[in-house]
Amino acid sequence: MAHQTSRWTGVFLTLLLCAAAAGQESTDPKKPLSGKVINILGGDSDTTRPGVPTYFVDESGVPILTNQPERYRNNPAYTEKSMRFDKIVVPGRFRTYDSTAQYTKSDYSYLVRRYARKYGLRESLIYAVIKAESDGDPNAVSRVGARGLMQLMPGTAAEMQVTSIFDPAQNIAGGTQYLAGLLKAFSNNLSLALAAYNAGPATVRKYGGVPPFPETQDYVKKVVRFAHEIEAGTLSTSFAQGGKPAAARSFARKVSPILVTFKSGLTQPADKVTRKDGYYLLEFRGRIYRVAEHLVAKVV
Repeated sequence: MAHQTSRWTGVFLTLLLCAAAAGQESTDPKKPLSGKVINILGGDSDTTRPGVPTYFVDESGVPILTNQPERYRNNPAYTEKSMRFDKIVVPGRFRTYDSTAQYTKSDYSYLVRRYARKYGLRESLIYAVIKAESDGDPNAVSRVGARGLMQLMPGTAAEMQVTSIFDPAQNIAGGTQYLAGLLKAFSNNLSLALAAYNAGPATVRKYGGVPPFPETQDYVKKVVRFAHEIEAGTLSTSFAQGGKPAAARSFARKVSPILVTFKSGLTQPADKVTRKDGYYLLEFRGRIYRVAEHLVAKVV
């Protein structure tokens, strides 16, 4: 692991993981699994543009995500921030790879280490999410349309200008940035950030906490457990190799009445789609995903 921890740091991690598993917020918000406060969902600019989700920060610096921005927008006690992501950039040597089979064990270790450092997360947390999301299969496609090692949703990938969602380098970079952003948006509450990663941040806001979905509740506990076991050296962090990505377009059409096609060419299934204030809200099997209108090519 990149972070060499002392015995006391290990004890701290254990306590933090236990607190997160119980749905409690860390008593020290500056020391979650991320190790530092992440600043990627916005930056210092107070200006926003149509199609980019926003959030608010109160006078204490606490982020507030809301479905009713008008309640905060003209209140001097709150500052509006743009929730935008950096464009994903991967090292040059990976841009020449044209198959997941070309990635080696050392490549994966390098990528996890690189983006853990870039976005301030522990490597064990990234490995744990990969294990829970895809079991290390870079070509995995979920029933909700998520893809790759960290199961990026097409809308999230489009926000980061990911050009090849199954590419391990881009997928790990994008998934790590997204997870780090969720930790910041949910004030470093690991349980809420993981729930948002699984079910969408809009779903977490809707229910005011971890949604009452057995899958999401189990997911949060599983990732925390995996992270602890990886830190302890009792869980493998291996990855699958070879194979081809599944036909996500035909898969999505089979499981939903509506198919959302992004300008990137990726697709995402939906049971219901509503359009409001520069966004599309995609509802699918109880989950809600909000994506910028300018990223969507068509809804059929």
